Amino acid sequence: MRAPVAGLALALLAPACAWAEGKSAVAVVPGEEPDDRTVVAAVWAIRKAVDAQSDLTSVSIDERLGEVHGDAAAEGRAALQDGRQAFGELDIERAGRSLEAAARLLGSLPDHRDDAVEALDLLAQTRAASKDELGAAVAYARLMKLDPEFEPDAEALGPTVTKAWKRARNLDKAGKPGPLRIESSMAPAAVFIGGEFVGVTPQLIRKPTGVALDVTLRADGFAPWVRTLALRPGSSAAIEPALEPLAKSPLLLDIIEKLPGQFERETMTTPLKDLRSLLFADQAILVGLEGGDLQVQLYDLKVGRRVRAVRYPLRPQGVGADDGVAIVESLYSGVDAFAPGTTELAEEEPESLDGGGRQLMDAWWFWPAVGVAAATAVALPIVLLSGDDDPALDGKDGTGAVILRF
Repeated sequence: MRAPVAGLALALLAPACAWAEGKSAVAVVPGEEPDDRTVVAAVWAIRKAVDAQSDLTSVSIDERLGEVHGDAAAEGRAALQDGRQAFGELDIERAGRSLEAAARLLGSLPDHRDDAVEALDLLAQTRAASKDELGAAVAYARLMKLDPEFEPDAEALGPTVTKAWKRARNLDKAGKPGPLRIESSMAPAAVFIGGEFVGVTPQLIRKPTGVALDVTLRADGFAPWVRTLALRPGSSAAIEPALEPLAKSPLLLDIIEKLPGQFERETMTTPLKDLRSLLFADQAILVGLEGGDLQVQLYDLKVGRRVRAVRYPLRPQGVGADDGVAIVESLYSGVDAFAPGTTELAEEEPESLDGGGRQLMDAWWFWPAVGVAAATAVALPIVLLSGDDDPALDGKDGTGAVILRF
């Protein structure tokens, strides 16, 4: 078998009690080659599919990689206080940075809505002072989402701020902005628009939904980048944020760089043990890219062995949400999501990627059989390479999907 050539990723399940009652938590980590968009997209598709499972939930590993666990409310209040001071001192640049941070941190906390409203009001005045009328209008538009009853003090505001307030009330009628291109330095990042995952950088948003766009970039090993962009009607735009590495990301990358050899083994190696220690993981899903296929393996880190491996052909349009669902369902079918390594899948050890598994895939009839199955299926086939219990060729009613079991 050829060694994985493009990269790999990990989905790690931490103890349920540490994250959500009654669920095993999944953390997704970029792979050996973080510049591979296909692997990054596969990771996010798997994370979304995990969230759809009743006994699994995905979690961010940012807090595991940061040296300090921040309190969003405390950080937001501190940023607001600094923004107030800078605004009073007419330090416009500093005020803008601090007030934007305060609005972002406090805006998602219901108990701090009034503080977030104050931060956005001051942010709008700060942007108006720097002659950024559209930015001021966007800040007021964000404020109105938090407090639809808000009315500025017209007598205290200057004409520029008053104009920005009036413009904010008509932003939806100002026309649609042109395409937005989003890139990221350091590593490919998952792009969220208004909280919805839309793809991996570089990403082109052909039809932005409005001139005020909430954008979040996430890449494992880096701090999330969160901004509300002010887009101009009828104009295209491009951004390329510099992602900030988290404190322990070099340690994580060092571990992941040693993992490609794991694809050749049934039992755990030192990197998986290190990863478990770093992230307190119970399970690991290794996702590799070999040729035109995804190669995915489920490990139980408590018993220290591989539970199941699947090969998943990629579609020309790339990895989508449906692919993630199919992969997760195939990995966990018939096993205990909390302790998959304790589930008896078969009386005898099935064919796998190792030993006989390599001989199986090298047999002259193997890949022609896969090709015939793919040609007769409506959906893409998943090839279970190890861990299944019942030699058969099954079709899933209603979809035409074919599963080859050995």
